[in-house]
Amino acid sequence: MVIVGRYGTTYPISERDAYEEIMEKVKKANLAGRFLLLKKHVMEHAAVNNQLGRATRDRVFRISIKFQLPFDIEDHTGKIIYPQGYTFNPLEYVSFPFTLVFFDSTSEKELEWLKKSGLLDRHDTILITTRGSVFDASELTGRIVYLGDEKILRYFSVEKTPSIVYQDGKTMILREIGVYGNGSFVRAILNEKKRR
Repeated sequence: MVIVGRYGTTYPISERDAYEEIMEKVKKANLAGRFLLLKKHVMEHAAVNNQLGRATRDRVFRISIKFQLPFDIEDHTGKIIYPQGYTFNPLEYVSFPFTLVFFDSTSEKELEWLKKSGLLDRHDTILITTRGSVFDASELTGRIVYLGDEKILRYFSVEKTPSIVYQDGKTMILREIGVYGNGSFVRAILNEKKRR
């Protein structure tokens, strides 16, 4: 049986309360001002303004996503296995299960098209805004939206919006979707992906 009680001499605590000390430092640090500055910085880097053309008709392109090594790859003995400049197609080794959707999130017509397309309901869709804020675009679509900077647009050869990019065998397909079309083109893409 354990007897609980007070044994020995007790002393009052002479240190300051840790919570009070932390709160005092928080007040001195002006966290509200720092938060506003950080928020402003994030907002400036979460928007793009790429002036791409609008896709007025449906068009299809095959694009190459070959990658060139920027450095030598050596084995454990120092022997070069793949030299700098070696070029290869990643799709020969891995598959890309996603559908990339590039759109102008400041365009009401493109947002309307996106909502009617069925793409927002698919788990394999990645939304990329080419113009506007990712925060605003995410709120308008109800999905996470990523930033389409110049590098990614160049890599996937995106010149018009809306455009859809997906894998077909060892290449990628870029489809420009005419905004004023009837949507059959998008349904054909989705059906094509289901068959694979």
